[in-house]
Amino acid sequence: MSELAETLYTQVQDLQKRTTGLENAVDDTHETVTEIDRRLAEQHELLLALAEEYDLDREDILADSKPGDASDPEILRPPILRNRGCSTFIVVRTV
Repeated sequence: MSELAETLYTQVQDLQKRTTGLENAVDDTHETVTEIDRRLAEQHELLLALAEEYDLDREDILADSKPGDASDPEILRPPILRNRGCSTFIVVRTV
């Protein structure tokens, strides 16, 4: 009976350690997602400011800024800029 209690106690301790590790991972993930959301909001504002500066339709820009396959260089060039004869494009990366 005491061996069973000792085994159960060890298992409970292990579960507590794992639970603490998961809580820490969730906290870290939350911080990461919050930072990504902040950066995305900054990039969104920058994209809209560039659209305004170049007199582009904001709705078209937003429609064309959906995520794509970043390995394809054409995905990085917004179609709205290609359609207006723009041969250059800007990739904004925040650190």
